[in-house]
Amino acid sequence: MKYIPNSLLGIVFEEEFDELVDELAESGLKLDQTYVKYIREYHGGIPVNGMFNWGSIERFLNFSDSYKSSPAIKQFNINVVKNWMTEAGVRKTLVPFAAMPHGAYLCFDYGSTGTPRIVIWNSEEHQQCDEIAIGFAEFLEMLENQQ
Repeated sequence: MKYIPNSLLGIVFEEEFDELVDELAESGLKLDQTYVKYIREYHGGIPVNGMFNWGSIERFLNFSDSYKSSPAIKQFNINVVKNWMTEAGVRKTLVPFAAMPHGAYLCFDYGSTGTPRIVIWNSEEHQQCDEIAIGFAEFLEMLENQQ
């Protein structure tokens, strides 16, 4: 996948990454390994061809140092977005990984199975999620098919 030049954020800040991994582990869950490999290579990027049948990606969320990041980067930090969602009363089984226009987020939904599915969560319709893929690898293939 191609990214807008200079949109990748470099190395993942391990403390931010570990915070999410630890939170999931406490619930007996873990991140999709395809996603882990992907985010380490394409950390926080803005895809050139981020279109898919349900919309488009504004930016993949990041694991940058949320205490030292600029406000523009901090608003796309996974832990910052997840905390905001939790404070808004969104169920804890949703883990955001990409922002879409108009306040929607692509999320892993661990639901009742513990196996994360990819859903779109809209901030205006707090409890409604639309499933779009079985996993992160399938989701990436949807993006590639749209190029």
